[in-house]
Parts: sequence; C-alpha cells; structure tokens
Amino acid sequence: MPKQPAEPCSECRARKRRCDGTFPECDRYRRYRGSPSRPSSASSRRELALLEQQLGELEDKYSKLMEATEQERKSATPLEPPYGHPPPEMRGEWWKANPMHPAIHSYLIEICFSPRNIKHFSFDPPSFFASLRSPDATVRLHPCLLAAMYLMGCLSTSELPASSPYSLVRHETYFLERARKGMEASLAYSDRLMDHLKASNVVVAYFSLRGRFLEGYHQHCGAARLAISCGLHRIPSGRYQAGWLPSVGEAVYLLDAPRNQEELTDRVMTFWNVYMWDKCGSILTGFASGFDEVADRVITPLPRPIEEYERGDLREADRETILDFLAVRDRKGSRADSDFSTNLKTIATYQRAKNLMSSAGSATPKAEAIGKLHQVVDSLLASLPPVPASNQGFIASAYMFAYAAVLEMTIDVGPGEEMYSKRIQAATHVAAILSGLDDTADARGCVIFGYCWSVTAQTLIQHGHHLKSHASSDVADNERHIGCVVSALERLGVTYPSMEFLVQQLKAMMMTTD
Repeated sequence: MPKQPAEPCSECRARKRRCDGTFPECDRYRRYRGSPSRPSSASSRRELALLEQQLGELEDKYSKLMEATEQERKSATPLEPPYGHPPPEMRGEWWKANPMHPAIHSYLIEICFSPRNIKHFSFDPPSFFASLRSPDATVRLHPCLLAAMYLMGCLSTSELPASSPYSLVRHETYFLERARKGMEASLAYSDRLMDHLKASNVVVAYFSLRGRFLEGYHQHCGAARLAISCGLHRIPSGRYQAGWLPSVGEAVYLLDAPRNQEELTDRVMTFWNVYMWDKCGSILTGFASGFDEVADRVITPLPRPIEEYERGDLREADRETILDFLAVRDRKGSRADSDFSTNLKTIATYQRAKNLMSSAGSATPKAEAIGKLHQVVDSLLASLPPVPASNQGFIASAYMFAYAAVLEMTIDVGPGEEMYSKRIQAATHVAAILSGLDDTADARGCVIFGYCWSVTAQTLIQHGHHLKSHASSDVADNERHIGCVVSALERLGVTYPSMEFLVQQLKAMMMTTD
C-alpha cells in the first residue's frame, strides 16, 4: 500500500509553497522560527477547515464593507463648518506650533468668541483686545490663556461629526494640557496672574460643557483662592483712583495697583467671572463654595454695564455689593443692573438655597435663614423687568434661577401647608417661560438649567399625583407643564449628555406616580 503523502501545514498551503510535511513543524518554520499551524488529528483538521472557511467569509464581508465605506466617503459632501472654513495653514501638526500661525490663531480666537461661547465668560473688550495686539511681552496674553481659548475653539466644533475634516475635538486633550502647564508656569513666576485667572475661567467652562464637573470644581476652587490672594475681592469702587492698593490696612496682595481704568475694569470683571463659576461649580457638584461672602469680606462692587466703565459714567448710587444684595438694602435712585450682575445675583441666590437645604444644623437658625432668603428672592423678582416676548436672554434665565431657589427652599412643603401654593406657582412660571423658548435656545442653554428644570419637573409630578387623587380639573394643564419641562431637559441633553440621568430619574418618577 503506497504511503499517504504528508499533509502540508496551513501556511504553506495558503502560500502554495512546498512543505516537507514534518510534524509538528516543517523545516521552513524551523529555520525562520515560524509558528506552524498543523492539525494533529482528523477531527481537528475538520474544525480547522471550518474555521478557515468562516474566516475567509468574514474577510470577504469586511473587504466589501470597506469598499462601500470608501465610496460613500468619496461621494459624500462634508458638513460645512459652522464658523467658516479653516485657513489653509491648518495642515500637518499645526497645533504644536508655538506661537501659533497668525491665521490659525485668528480662526480659533474667532470661534472662541462666537455667540455660543461668549455667554460663558464676561470680559472687558478694550483691555482684552489691546493685550491681544500688544508687542510688549509683559502685556501680551499669557500662553496659558491663549491655549485655553484654543481649547474652547476646538470644543466649539463638537457639533460636527467626529469624522468631519472640520472637527477639531481631537485636539482638545493637547490644548488642555498646554493650558494647564501654562497656568502652572504663570503661578510659579507670578507672571500675568490676571491671565491665569481668565484661563482658569475658560477651562472651568470647558469642563462644565464636557460634563466633567469634579475637575471643574477642583480648578475653580484654586482660582477662587488666587483671586482672594490678588485682592480682587476688596476693590472698593469701580472708578479708577491712581495709586490705590487693596493692601492698605490689610494683608499685602499679589498684584500691584491698577494703572488705569481699563485695568481696574478688567479686575472687576475677572473677579466676578471667578465668583460666577465658583457658584456654578457648587451647584453642579453639591460641594461647598470657594467664596464665603461674609468671612472673605467681599466688597468689590457688582459689575455695571461695560459702557459705563468706558464712558467713566459710574455713580455712587449704582454701587452695590453682593452683601448689600443679600441684605435686601434699599437701592432707590439707582439705574438698572447689567445683565451680568443680574445673572450673578440669581445664580448666587440659587446656590445659597441649594446649599442651605442640604446643610446640617438646628431647625430654628435654618428656618430663619430660609425666611431671610425668601425675602431676597421676593425682592429680586420684584426688581426684574418683565420677561421679553422672545423669552430669551439673561432676564428669562434670571427668572428661572430665582424660581428654582423658591422650589429648593420649599422642597419639604406638602399640600395644605402655607408655602405650597408659592411652590406650585414657581414651578408653573418656569414651565411657562420654557414654553416660549424655541428648541435651539434651550438646547444651547446653561448646564445649570438642567438642575432648575429637574426640580421644577419633580414639583409638578408630585403635584400631579395630588391633583389626580382629588380628581382635579387641573390635571391636563399640569401634565402639559410636565411635558414641556421634560422635553426641554431632553433637548438640553443634546448639548450636555450628563443631563441624561436627570431625564431618566424624572421618567422613573412619572411611572411611579402613575
């Protein structure tokens, strides 16, 4: 009987090479340290053949999919960039250039100051743009601030698909690290500390937009203490006085006296930006605020409209501190607040309400503090102008934050209690404001809106259960309000994916009460 020829290994068979058939490894693999693939039995050979067949089929499918994808990619028209086409200099490893190419620099700065982003930080335009153009190295913007602004510019392209050639989100990690290293250098050498604080504000805004709240909290806590070390909380007036230093009669601070009105205005605006993000971080995380208005003796006046600083039209009657506001002091004869100041007041009120209700302490002092804060909210609501017909802008936001403060302070109030009607009115007012917002406006809103709307929806859901148990005719209106608030929260989740857990929490609550 003739000897059965040795079976070649799978690799030699696939490559159609002669195999000597030795087992367990052929001579070719022995010489080149290869790994043979030879079945040791008939059953193993059958299993191997089946696997090879399946692998071949998968490879064919993969090749066809890749060909189809390549054809689609070539035929598809990329989505247009929302801020204009990037400059042609954006090629190669452009992001590593230091300094950045002027055309790329201008493009990213323009994106950073787009309408979508500008709401996240207020600044003094003359001072900023003067620093941006200055040839003086000591006046020019610190690299940490430039990197932070490039970071925000990259984030702004996140509405494009990640595969889009115009998307810059893949560079966020690089610019974030560059901003952090720049802030470390600024602090180590006390170099342009105001730019350090501004960069910190931008980075905190970035963390908030990305839902990285704990990182943002850590960042703004450091910024809050630096602002105090610079004496920004002890500026007695928004009007420039030559030679004035906040260290007179106090500890020495890190900054020299401002040299002109622009520098003083810049310090006032920067301080209140740090303050705003500090309060926002406390709301988002539930942790303590980095500022204690009383213990830190904050006397810096609340910001006035930027035009008043530019014209030198600052009046003593308009001067107001955050402590004046919280004490409900009379402001007869004063002009209307700036939008920024109104926003600060309402966010600070909402933060104090959340912090007060979550804090431990004896019932009597806590009840007194709640009563005083109710007076602050009532005074604030009475001072606000009517909500504009468009329901957009700072005024609509101010109303929502103020009503959310009421909801937080009455969270334990049930039907039949004295404050219950005030609680329900606040919730329905928020729903009414939301019903006037267009879909794009609330989708691009502040992340803190999510917490305001969540407590609003919780209130309305609980109230709906009460209405159903009493067969009230108001059930349908209440359901409409709930749907309006939950829909707005879902749209907000498009911009802030971290809001999804609030939506799921509310839907579970709705199912429980049905």
